[in-house]
Amino acid sequence: MSIWLLAGALLVLFGVLGFFLGTVRVLITLVGFGVAALSAFPLAPLLKPLVPLMKVESPTWAAVLPPLIAFVLVELIFSIVAFTAHFLIKKKLSLVMDELGQAKFDRLNQRTGICFGLVAAVAHLLVIGLVIHVGGYPAAQFAQGGEGQGAVGMLAEARIALKETGLDKFTAKLDPMKDRYYEIADVMGLLYNNPVLSGRLGSYPAYLSLSEKQEFKDLAGDTEFLQMVQTKGDVVAVYEHAKTQAILNNSEIVTQITGVDLKDLRHFLETGKSPKFDEEPILGRWRVDANAVLRQAKKVKSDITAQELSQIKKLANTVLAGTVLTATPENQIFISAPPLPAPPKPPEDANALEGSGASSSAMLDPRYGVRQPPQPPRPTGVSPTALAPAIRQRFGGGGGAAAQGGGRGPVGGGGNQPTYVRPGQTAAPAVPAIKPEEVRVAGTGTWKSEGGTYEMALQTDAGASVKLKARLDKERLLVSSGPVTLVFEKVR
Repeated sequence: MSIWLLAGALLVLFGVLGFFLGTVRVLITLVGFGVAALSAFPLAPLLKPLVPLMKVESPTWAAVLPPLIAFVLVELIFSIVAFTAHFLIKKKLSLVMDELGQAKFDRLNQRTGICFGLVAAVAHLLVIGLVIHVGGYPAAQFAQGGEGQGAVGMLAEARIALKETGLDKFTAKLDPMKDRYYEIADVMGLLYNNPVLSGRLGSYPAYLSLSEKQEFKDLAGDTEFLQMVQTKGDVVAVYEHAKTQAILNNSEIVTQITGVDLKDLRHFLETGKSPKFDEEPILGRWRVDANAVLRQAKKVKSDITAQELSQIKKLANTVLAGTVLTATPENQIFISAPPLPAPPKPPEDANALEGSGASSSAMLDPRYGVRQPPQPPRPTGVSPTALAPAIRQRFGGGGGAAAQGGGRGPVGGGGNQPTYVRPGQTAAPAVPAIKPEEVRVAGTGTWKSEGGTYEMALQTDAGASVKLKARLDKERLLVSSGPVTLVFEKVR
């Protein structure tokens, strides 16, 4: 209904203007209108430097004003030409015609002016309809069926009204936008109406490297912006947000965002699968699975001791927890890990630990687990020499055979409790502690596929160059890092 009212108003307005302005002025301004409509966007970059001089703070108006100013300037130039031409023609006719001839010319000029005025009205209606057709497509999605806010909602309602009148069939023939524009609008509408998919968007292989850029790190840390997106806030406010503008003003990022296969991207958002990138299974974001690290340690070493398993478990739940590996289609790799805990300051009574049989750093460093220094044996109240020789021989008390290695006796097994062995048996050596820096890995580098396995050349955040071997085991990625194999699970 609103489109029909607009059409009627334009016909009346331009019909009246055509009568009073005449054929010459209406015809020239009509040509100027067409030229202005075609040249507004090509001329917009030339006029963009004028926007700061106008002290326009709104990014939306900063984007709209340059083409609008270009349109008005071109139309103004043709209007000046039209009035000048009309004046020169009237002056020429006054020299060659009498008053009757001039009156007939004025009457003809007015009658034909009405006709050209109606043509101008139709031209303006088509251009306005074209603007509604192009801009209203994404607006209708953001406004959720035309019930949006402000200008976006009005544009969405106009787009629906345009389709109801059937005028969209004519504007579609004039549409200069490519299919890619509408594919981008579809993806944006899908993300806007389904905020939960924004997390999946960051896992799309072509966008993995974007998460390492500072603009997106700042965006992820802005709770106000994230709240606005999750609650489907005003799309204009989202567009005008400082974090959004920082991304849009970076041409490299914009090229990477818009340069992907949009059909594949939409399929990935809807299903979590990418037909284009699923052929290379390493692509994606992987996170360390602490329980899987323990299972892998048992699988690799069947005779693993409880002490070794305890160390690996402690490392998996502290140092390795939160380690994320990202492999991109550009053969880049990013590994992030929590920083190592700072070693504690030595205690003031460090001398008290001397002679305890264990180093103070091993006993106090929380990365290995805090241990108390070994305690001396508790007195039993009975001297070993007072025991019967047979008892001393059987249980290893005092001297005799036990003292010479013929009986049982405590053999330094480490820790707080002594380890007892049978006669003639040698105690197992103490398991060396696994240092956190031996298993922690973080940095950036490259990856390449080598016959089912992967080689990773990494520059760590400590400045060292390391090479890692990795392989896929079903849905998991196994990376050898020192004495421990890191097991990663893909983040969906």
